[in-house]
Amino acid sequence: MDCRKEGGIIIYPKDKKKAYSWDDFSNLFNDKFTTNKDKQSSNKLYLGNYIWRGHRCADWKLLSSLDREFKEDNGDFVCRSDRETVIQRHLNSFAYAVRSRLKEFRLTVVDLKDLAKQNKNHIWALGRHYGLKAPILDWCYSPYVANYFAFKGKNNNHSNMANGETKYRVIWGLNYKQVCDNYKETGIFNTGIEYFAPMSLEHPRLIEQRGLFTITKNGKAIEDIVKDHSCVNCNEPWLIKIELTDSKENREEFLRRLSTMDINDMSLFPEIEGAAEFCNIGLEFDEYARFHGQGWG
Repeated sequence: MDCRKEGGIIIYPKDKKKAYSWDDFSNLFNDKFTTNKDKQSSNKLYLGNYIWRGHRCADWKLLSSLDREFKEDNGDFVCRSDRETVIQRHLNSFAYAVRSRLKEFRLTVVDLKDLAKQNKNHIWALGRHYGLKAPILDWCYSPYVANYFAFKGKNNNHSNMANGETKYRVIWGLNYKQVCDNYKETGIFNTGIEYFAPMSLEHPRLIEQRGLFTITKNGKAIEDIVKDHSCVNCNEPWLIKIELTDSKENREEFLRRLSTMDINDMSLFPEIEGAAEFCNIGLEFDEYARFHGQGWG
């Protein structure tokens, strides 16, 4: 096997002192994953069963942005109030703060209140894609989009691994079909992980990014849930971690390759902000943001 197992999590590559380049990553998906459900086996995992998330910092846990803000190393939630009180107050504050900015989404304050009564996650999803700290965790259906989020930002705060091991960024893959769907439907086992995929028009970024969210009970980190609930009869691992070399050269390689697949700020962020960020990366990498026919002064 070219992977290792730690606490119920399958980690690529097997060697702790190595990490993947673009070619390694591409070869991994060619060798280990299939897009054809009929061809899945112990050696070929079905890509459609997984959702993906990219981290530029190796030591970030699979916690929501709100829980990451208030969790201590021992997992306790630290704030002036208990977690549920903080969440409700935060949601109410955002609903009122955004009420004058809803016209572009064809929403009124009444609509927002109705959404809150029906499913608060709709509001969290809207806020999350504009930077709101929320108790939901972003994922996407594409491992390549997840790669973009892993490498988009410069990493000036590298995590130095013990014994001189390789610095890396990571891609997480969660088998939501087994962790969420099957157990939720059968009632055989409840992991405490649910997922949410908004269908409404107020989430244009979510649609472009093929995104969805997970919600965990009491804000617990997903890798801790997986460690607590090993599945001995599952054909596919619940959680996969892919370690990617964190270097300037590797970051440029990934971002250039992804841009040729139309995965960049321009495509993932349909507002003017996306165009601006696309051009900002062009300041780092020669001709990254060049448009053929525009001329080049």
